This record gives sequence, structure tokens and C-alpha cells, in this order.
Amino acid sequence: TDGRSLAQRLKLEALGLFSLFDDILVSEACASEKPDSKRFRYLQDKYAAKADCFIYIGDNISKDFIAPNALGWITIGLRPSGRNIHCHLPENFSTEYHPAFWIDSLQDLASLIDSNI
Repeated sequence: TDGRSLAQRLKLEALGLFSLFDDILVSEACASEKPDSKRFRYLQDKYAAKADCFIYIGDNISKDFIAPNALGWITIGLRPSGRNIHCHLPENFSTEYHPAFWIDSLQDLASLIDSNI
């Protein structure tokens, strides 16, 4: 996640996300902001022996998908709507910024993954 460590950790705690992940890398703590690939490469190296592929889900087309696309990850974008924090229009960005797949809501994620992406 990108942002200041304290603010991001408070958000993660409030959402109850800490127990769901083995690794949560906050940009400030890692001295690496998107689109830098440092955090993506760290996770890829750490889990290479355990993973057939890597999947990244994001909502900010201006920076979220550049590094994971370059590393060959499967990228999934939450399509902009009035509810997203980041409402950049995809047509304003070249294809290197785009995810491989778009979903309208996180509820669509399971069916996309089940379709053997």
C-alpha cells in the first residue's frame, strides 16, 4: 500500500486486514512508492518457490499496474466509479498503465479468478 506508515497501518487495522496477509508493505516504511518495482520484486523473490503466478489488484491506473505488468504478474483493475478513491479515466493512459483485466466490484473477483485467468 502507498502512503505514510502510521496512516496506512491505522486504515489496515480498522478494516481488519492485518490477519489476512503474511506481508503488508507500506511505501514509506520500504522507501519505495509505486510505480517503483522494489516491493513487487521483494514479494516475487520471497514467494517464487511457492507460487505459479502473482496477481495484483489495484484501483489507481496512474501508478498501480506499471511494475506488476512489467514483471509479468496478472493485473486486475477495479473499474473507476463514483465510489473509487481514484477516478482516473483509463482512456487517458497508454496500455502499459492498464491492468490485464477489469472488474466492476470486488464481488466480481472470485468469478474472474475461478475462470482460470
